Amino acid sequence: MKNKHVFWQALVVSVIIFMIGFALGFFLENYRANSVENRLILSEANLLDEQIRIDAIEKFGVSCSQAKEGLFNFADRIYNEALNLESYGEASQLKGTFFVLHKKYDLLRTLLWMEALDLKKHCGENFHTVVYLYFYDEDNAKLKAKQLFFSRLLREIKDNNPDDILLIPIAVNTELSSLDLIVQKYGIENFPVILIDENIVLDDVISVENLEKIIFESNKQYKQESA
Repeated sequence: MKNKHVFWQALVVSVIIFMIGFALGFFLENYRANSVENRLILSEANLLDEQIRIDAIEKFGVSCSQAKEGLFNFADRIYNEALNLESYGEASQLKGTFFVLHKKYDLLRTLLWMEALDLKKHCGENFHTVVYLYFYDEDNAKLKAKQLFFSRLLREIKDNNPDDILLIPIAVNTELSSLDLIVQKYGIENFPVILIDENIVLDDVISVENLEKIIFESNKQYKQESA
């Protein structure tokens, strides 16, 4: 009888622990879902804001220095928002929602890239665009390792040159037809790659020093070849 009593006590405790865990999991999923929903709304507002900002620069004669500052601030903002998003990315029940949200951030970044090209054309090439094209939610261990290396490498490059390099990471597998057209134009088939100033494509592992040298000599080299 004593053993039977101990068994029922253990069973009740186990059920209570299971229910507490289930409740915590439920509240955590709800919290994640609400956070994702808020971020979706925010990304939609950012997308509209960016489209209006592009028109405002042209129509209201915003100075080049103001336009560049706004461009870099916007790039930093969506970069940090996307980093925060990664903390929720492991929630398997929300994979579809995360894909949609990531797609919107990639659309924002593609728009940012287009604006950077317009600004370079209008104000002169006083900064470098470094576009990092990679796979979102990659499962291949080798590719994941290479992407992690590139991500850390480019972050260091950006931190070393915050006012000279516009870093734009964009996932190429979020079904953006506009981005697909750009990728096809460059004939890029293997990823990840780094596209520097719209004329140099790198897909090999490289040191920080060598990459910085390539970036800051890219325009000079391009102009010499075009002359």
